[in-house]
Amino acid sequence: MQNKTGFAPVIAVLLAIAALSGMDALIKGAASSFGTLQIVFTRYVLGFAMALPFALPALRGGLPMQSIRANALRGAVIAVTATSFFFALGRLPLAFAVTLAFTAPLWMVLLSRFMLGEPIPRQSFAALGVGFVGVLVLVFGGGKAAGAEGGLDVPGMAAALLASLGYALATVLLRKQTAYDTIPVLVAGQALVALTLIAPFAIPTLEPLEKLDVAHFLTIGVLGTLGHFALTWGFKNAPASRLAPLEYTTFLWAALYGFVFFAETPGPELIFGGGLIIAASAMVATARVRTASAPA
Repeated sequence: MQNKTGFAPVIAVLLAIAALSGMDALIKGAASSFGTLQIVFTRYVLGFAMALPFALPALRGGLPMQSIRANALRGAVIAVTATSFFFALGRLPLAFAVTLAFTAPLWMVLLSRFMLGEPIPRQSFAALGVGFVGVLVLVFGGGKAAGAEGGLDVPGMAAALLASLGYALATVLLRKQTAYDTIPVLVAGQALVALTLIAPFAIPTLEPLEKLDVAHFLTIGVLGTLGHFALTWGFKNAPASRLAPLEYTTFLWAALYGFVFFAETPGPELIFGGGLIIAASAMVATARVRTASAPA
C-alpha cells in the first residue's frame, strides 16, 4: 500500500463524508414521496452507470471466479444494508439513524474475530460494553430521541441496526477483496449485484419521475459514487488509524443537515447515547492501532 504523508487523503475522506452525508439527507427527502425499493434501485442504477466506464479496462480481460464470487456476496450484503438504512432514514431523524450506524465498528470486532481470525484486544471488549449501553440509551431514551410522537419507532431502529451490521460485514469482506480487485471494479460490482437483486421487487413499484425528481436522484447518484471513490482512495493512500477518527464528522453533518432541512434538533438522549457509541468506536480504533504497533 502506498501511504501519502500529505493532507490529500485526509481532504479526500472529509469530502467523501460530506458527500455521503448529503446523499443520506437527499434520500431522507426522497423517502417522503417514493418507496424504499425505488430509491435503492435508482441509486444503484445510477451508481453502476457512473462507475462502469472506470471499471471497463479491468473487465476487458475478464474477472477470475474468485472476484465474481466475492462481488456477488458483497453486493448481496450491500443490497440488504442499503435497503435497511434507506428505510431507516425515512422513519428516523437523520442524526439518530446515523448514530445507530456508528455501531458498525463494534460489529466489526466480532466479525473480524470469527471471519478473519483476528484477536480481540481487551480494550475492544470494554468498547463493546460501552457501545451497548449507548444503544440502550438511544432505544429506551423515549419518543423524542426516536422522533416518534407515539413512542419508539421499533422498525426504523431495527432497520438502522441491521444496516450497521451489514455495513460491518461488507467492510470485513472488502478487506479480503481489495487484494485482487481495483477500486472501480469494487464500486461497479457492488452496484450491479445490488440493483440486480433489488430489480424484481422494485420495478413493479416504480413511480414516474418529474424533472425535479430526476435531478434529485441524479444528485444522489453523483454524491454516492464520488463519495465512495474518494473514501476508498483515501483509505488506500493513508493508514486507517490516521483516517478513522474523521468518520466521526458524519455525526456533525447529519446534525447540520437534519436541523437545516428537516427542523430536527438532537435531544439529550441522542447526544449522550451517541457520545457513548462514538467513544466506543474510538476505543476500538485505538485498540487496533496498539495491537498493530505491538512487537510480534
